[in-house]
Amino acid sequence: MNNHKQTVPQWVVWIFSFNVLCFFTQGFLVYSDFPTPEMGTKAQLNELAYQGLNIWRRENCQACHKIHGFGGFLGPDLTNVTQRLSENSLHYRLDQRGYLMPAFHLPQPERLAVIEYLKIINQTGQGTVKPVEGGELPWYIYPTGKINGQ
Repeated sequence: MNNHKQTVPQWVVWIFSFNVLCFFTQGFLVYSDFPTPEMGTKAQLNELAYQGLNIWRRENCQACHKIHGFGGFLGPDLTNVTQRLSENSLHYRLDQRGYLMPAFHLPQPERLAVIEYLKIINQTGQGTVKPVEGGELPWYIYPTGKINGQ
């Protein structure tokens, strides 16, 4: 019987530890409460918006979508979605489906709460890069699903 014990190289332990730290840091940032006191009174959640935040968390929206760049990578950043889409369009997407988004079939009161939450989020700032005046971002996919509106 061979009693030789294998050891893991130290660099593997450091890389693994760093990845675990990054995972927990991102999890904390994504799941931490909003708004923070540093934001002041500009973005205060009312009762309906707070219900929307809880629904956002319950449905795990941050797995695919981002708010201010934090969250998943499959769906678009929803920081300013209330500027891009009408309320009817948001209701449809939360009830039926989006482009790649599954149908959640949320009841009307829950859809209203999520939309209220997204309206408050919209007040907190710009979530995506804006092109300089007169310029374009060729890699940006507009809400129509077409690149540069083509």
